[in-house]
Amino acid sequence: MLLLLEPESHRDRLVTLLRRWRTEERVLREALQEMQAELEQRDRQACHLQIGGSGSEAGPAESGIGLQTECDELATELVHVRMAVLGLEEELALVRDELSSGSRRGPLCAEALTA
Repeated sequence: MLLLLEPESHRDRLVTLLRRWRTEERVLREALQEMQAELEQRDRQACHLQIGGSGSEAGPAESGIGLQTECDELATELVHVRMAVLGLEEELALVRDELSSGSRRGPLCAEALTA
């Protein structure tokens, strides 16, 4: 289903979405930093165990692999969120340009979200 949006309401909707995505970006960035710090700590522990001669224990290395996988997945998600933020910023700039130029070509067409 398609909705017709006035430029002002479209701008307001974009601003709201942009705030949400920026919040999501901040949360993901903080979580990734925490996970990377934890991964670094585990790597240090694994190195100390290897240097200390008890390198036969695979526990820290195995858990580090799992944590590295989680970090990679979170980093990928963060990239996707950043792309969404950039796309919204670009679309918002276009709508603001349209509003400031005074050219009123009528309502904008947007797909309705059915959730």
